[in-house]
Amino acid sequence: MKILRLLPLLCLAILFAAAPASSQGKRAAIPFNYIPDNTEDQYNQSISSKTLPLGTEGFVILSRSKPGEYAIERYNTALKKAWSATVPLAAEETVEAFARNQEAVLLVTHRTNEQGNQVLYAHRVDLRSGQKEKPVLLLEAPADARKAGIAISPDGTKLLAYRYSVSGNQVLQSISGSLYDGKLQKVKDTKYSLTDLAVLCQLR
Repeated sequence: MKILRLLPLLCLAILFAAAPASSQGKRAAIPFNYIPDNTEDQYNQSISSKTLPLGTEGFVILSRSKPGEYAIERYNTALKKAWSATVPLAAEETVEAFARNQEAVLLVTHRTNEQGNQVLYAHRVDLRSGQKEKPVLLLEAPADARKAGIAISPDGTKLLAYRYSVSGNQVLQSISGSLYDGKLQKVKDTKYSLTDLAVLCQLR
């Protein structure tokens, strides 16, 4: 069943958890830029791993060198920088997810648009060239709704941008959103009952 294929993503969305990336081999060190910030910063909260291994080809990191600006940087195994792509953030925009697939690095951010609604944007950087593509709007949700979220498959080939639907007494009823592939092309819009999903999670 199609819903069973998406079940890991949906369970991840409900539990607000992501498995940290792991790597093998010797550990090395490179200069890492970070400026402390007293404001709430999802860089410290949602991103459990700021380094993504590339096997024998090195690794990419997410760094923060100045307020409101992040950089995605690729290094080879000799710790030489291959490229750097700057990702500026708007006021109060936060980083929600950092992942990669075989073709690109993905950075997802959350902010409020001019209409006052929540929006999730995906920033895609080509893994080989470091070329940054135009940000893609993944999802828009009402400002008074629960915070919209993102779940990404371990291989970075599927992204589920989701919002919650609640009843009058604030009980979660369903998740709706959009499923994208690793190129940030929309696959389909989705909606799932949390009651049905809870039963499926228990059966796994």
